[in-house]
Amino acid sequence: MLDYLDVLADLHETRRPRTYLEVGIFRGDSLRLVREDTFCVGVDPEPILTPGDERHCHIERTTSDAFFAGPRPRELFGGRPVDMVFIDGMHLFEHALRDFLNAEAMASSESLILLHDCLPQDALTSSRDRTTAHWTGDVWKVVVCLLDHRPDLELSIVDVPPAGLCLVSCLNPRDQTLRNSFDALVEQYLHMGFEAWEARLADVLRRTAGTPDAQLWSLRKEIAVLHDRLAEREAQTAAEIAGLHDRLAEREAQTAAVEEQLRSVYTSTSWRFSAPIRRVGALLRRRSGA
Repeated sequence: MLDYLDVLADLHETRRPRTYLEVGIFRGDSLRLVREDTFCVGVDPEPILTPGDERHCHIERTTSDAFFAGPRPRELFGGRPVDMVFIDGMHLFEHALRDFLNAEAMASSESLILLHDCLPQDALTSSRDRTTAHWTGDVWKVVVCLLDHRPDLELSIVDVPPAGLCLVSCLNPRDQTLRNSFDALVEQYLHMGFEAWEARLADVLRRTAGTPDAQLWSLRKEIAVLHDRLAEREAQTAAEIAGLHDRLAEREAQTAAVEEQLRSVYTSTSWRFSAPIRRVGALLRRRSGA
């Protein structure tokens, strides 16, 4: 089954970003998808990395707020726009929204920002308070906020496990809408409940699922499902064929054993001695039957 890492890997290969920023590294699974010719920066206060993860990526062990507020973005990127950004840091609306507006300010109109965990599954895992192992928080509110207040952006929601991926394009690094209204936006969406998402879900999908990116991955997901089903059927058929071969081999072995027993009987002295008597008996039975 396709997941968000498959989408990220494909985007790295097809878009070949010159510069890449990742907010929220965790174990580095998505970071390892970055091409070696891409200038990469990862931001996380406590990343869990394996040896070699830092060979082609600058790791900033700090919060995203501290990173964007300091001189490091300009020092690292040298004023170049960031071609692709993956935001998967704090799973709270206000943090994800702030990461987005800061990332957009470093982008260009041709850049792409990806928001993880934008397609919540239920109220429990998408609440602001974490009570489950799998937790997406209320990042989904960023999608609603952008649809409401940034109609100039193009949003594509890709329905992939574990909780969707939102691709945001047509960026405008000079736009100040979110920054100037940040406190008011937080106040507007902070207490929005999961029921509000369910009420707006059909409209959100209508406005984000019809884009070429969303359509492409919807088709790829369907193809992957069909491949899995086909492989399952082929495995079942192979198992059935193997079972028939086993039964055939068993019956042939039983037949060979009976034939061997008969050969032993036919070649035995007692069988040859009693043959005339058996012939007479068979003749009498035929006559009496007639």
